[in-house]
Amino acid sequence: KHSMDEEYSVWNLVELLSFGKFVELYTIYYQEYKSANYSDYLQSIKFLRNAAAHSNCLMSSIMKPKGEKKFRKTIKLTNALSQAQKEISLHARSKYMAYPAFHDFVALLFVYNDLLKEAANRNMRDKTMDELYHFFCEKDGRVLKYKEYFEKNQVIAEAYKFISGVIQYIKKQNNNPKHKRYLKI
Repeated sequence: KHSMDEEYSVWNLVELLSFGKFVELYTIYYQEYKSANYSDYLQSIKFLRNAAAHSNCLMSSIMKPKGEKKFRKTIKLTNALSQAQKEISLHARSKYMAYPAFHDFVALLFVYNDLLKEAANRNMRDKTMDELYHFFCEKDGRVLKYKEYFEKNQVIAEAYKFISGVIQYIKKQNNNPKHKRYLKI
């Protein structure tokens, strides 16, 4: 397609990279060209992507597995979530943000919603978030429709309450015209 090597764009390379290599390229780019970026959150997103791609059971890692390397939550992410005081208690925010799977899921949701906030992408973002809201928060959604499967398990019930609070907060903020972004980058 291209007659000379100089005519290739960076997107031609990105299409060939694994997600891990893409994260490396992204990080290198923003180290060289200083500007607002999401490098602090990409390892969290990479963890979830890899878990999903390799069919890992995240339910088994709801809590920190014993012997796991010390996990360090992202302070900027924790501060951003502190704005959800009505939806999520301080105790729940402190508890669940200390667990890698929850921390990383919140990072994914915040980065996704920040990146797709522009008018050209907003409809797709809102459609996806509506589907997620329906799945977790509405009575005929899958989680509440089959709540009897887990309602006696306090660990899962409390974890669900945290995640549904995050999703409700995001939905509310996405409908607020004054809301700019979740993460200060």
